[in-house]
Amino acid sequence: MFKYDKLRIKRNKFEYQAIYNVSKTQLISDIKDAGTFIQVIEKYLKEKNPQLSLDL
Repeated sequence: MFKYDKLRIKRNKFEYQAIYNVSKTQLISDIKDAGTFIQVIEKYLKEKNPQLSLDL
């Protein structure tokens, strides 16, 4: 969770404080990490609510 909290802080600085000192490599890595986090959340939600697995 700490890793994703750091990503949130970086995004906040980027979006609201106009701090653009992020390398392309770091940005790509952060996007992959965010995608992984989304998958973890989706898996958790589907386990808690099986109807979400129906993909209607």
